[in-house]
Amino acid sequence: MALKGRIEYEDARVRQEGSFKLFLTGPDSLSFLIEGPLHVDVFRMIILGEDAHLLSSEDEGWRILHKGERVAVAEYGVDNISPFLTGLFAFPQYFIRALDGETGPGEYGFSWDDEPFTCRAARKQMEFSISQKNSGIKAVYGGRKDFENGFYPSKIEITNAPGSWRITLNIDAVRVNPQIPQSVWLPE
Repeated sequence: MALKGRIEYEDARVRQEGSFKLFLTGPDSLSFLIEGPLHVDVFRMIILGEDAHLLSSEDEGWRILHKGERVAVAEYGVDNISPFLTGLFAFPQYFIRALDGETGPGEYGFSWDDEPFTCRAARKQMEFSISQKNSGIKAVYGGRKDFENGFYPSKIEITNAPGSWRITLNIDAVRVNPQIPQSVWLPE
C-alpha cells in the first residue's frame, strides 16, 4: 500500500508543512518520508522487523529504536510516540482485524502489539477516531473517499492528550501493490 499527500505540523511555537510518502508492505515493514520545500528530506523513517531507523534534518545520523521503545523529537515537542504505530495510525484498515467489543456507546476496544486502543465512530460526520490510552495519542479520520470496493479517509489529524501539538495528513493518492523503489528500504 502507498499513501501520498501533504503533512502539516503545528504547536504553540511553529507551523510547518510539506509533502509525505508512505509505503506499507506489512505490519513490520514501512517507509515514511517527509519532504519540505524544494523536496529536501525533513524526516525519514524506515521500519524493518523489530527495528525503526529514524533520520531527521536535525540529526547527525540514523537513530535506531527497537520494538517497545518510544521516540521524542525535541525540535517539534513530540514525545512518547512509538514509531511502530505509524502504520496503524496512517492506515488502520490494514491493521485492525477485529474489535474486542463495545466499551461504551459507539466505542469499541481493540489491541495492537499488546497496546490497548479505543475506536469511536461519529456517524453523523462520517468520521471515526482511534486513541491509545498509554500515550494519549489520538487520531481523527474524516474526508471519506471511495476507493475500489471500499473507502479511505483523506484527512487524518493526530494529537496528543494535552493538545500541545497536531499533525495533519491530507492524503491525495492511495495505491495498492505499487512498484516500490528499492532505495526506500536501504538506510544510508
